[in-house]
Amino acid sequence: MSILPQYKVFDGNVLHTVAEIIRVEGGIKWMGPGVGQGWVYLNPDFDWKKFDRPDVDELLEVVSDFNY
Repeated sequence: MSILPQYKVFDGNVLHTVAEIIRVEGGIKWMGPGVGQGWVYLNPDFDWKKFDRPDVDELLEVVSDFNY
């Protein structure tokens, strides 16, 4: 079992599996395995006037083991 956390993203309609999280100039993007992408954080200092300001998705950690 991987010691890395597993993440899911909810975009308001669909619960996606996250394969990669990357930091770019506009903020932090998530990428799905093969399909799906979006934003989990937007950089407030980025010039969004040149682009359509994207919606921010909710990043959820999948807990597979409980250790109390």
